[in-house]
Amino acid sequence: MPQTSLMLDACIAINLAATGRSRDLEQVLELEFFMAVQAARESGSIGLAGERLVVRRDADEGGQTLVAGVLSLQDSELAMYVKLAADIDDGEAATTAIAHARSVAIATDDRKACRVITGLGLPTPRSTPSLLHDFELIAGLSPVEVGEILRRVRDKARYVPRRVDALFNWWEDRIQR
Repeated sequence: MPQTSLMLDACIAINLAATGRSRDLEQVLELEFFMAVQAARESGSIGLAGERLVVRRDADEGGQTLVAGVLSLQDSELAMYVKLAADIDDGEAATTAIAHARSVAIATDDRKACRVITGLGLPTPRSTPSLLHDFELIAGLSPVEVGEILRRVRDKARYVPRRVDALFNWWEDRIQR
C-alpha cells in the first residue's frame, strides 16, 4: 500500500507521542511522518538511524516512541521560510516552506499557521482530532479505547481541541467513555 508523507509541527508530534500509539497511527493511516529540523528541535531528540536523520519522542509508560524523518530546508525553500517566520513560529514556518516546495501534506493545530497555510493555496492541514478520528474509524477501535488515547493526549500533552473544532463533540464524547 502506498504511504503518504505528512509533515508534523512540534505540537502535533508531542500529541501523537502522547497517544502511545504513534507507529500504529502511521501504519493504519498509511502515513510516513516527517518534521523540519526547526520543529524537530522543539519536540524531541534528533539522532541518526542508519543514514537517516530522525527525531524521537518517547511515549511514557512503555508506549510506542514517535519516530519521524527530519528534513532540512533546501536553498530554494529559504526565502519562503524567512517570509513565513515573520508571521508564524520557526518550526511551523520551516514545515510550511518544505511542504509547499515538496507538495507534502501538513499537520498542525495552530490556528494562525492554518490560516497562513491555506492562504498559500495548500490543502487544509490535518489536526490532532482529525488524525485520531480517522484512526478510530479505520482501525475499528472502540469508543472506550479511543477515550483512553484521548485522555493520554489531554493529560500528557495538555491538548484539548477548541470548542469550535468540527470534532470537538466527538472528542468530548470519547473522553467521557
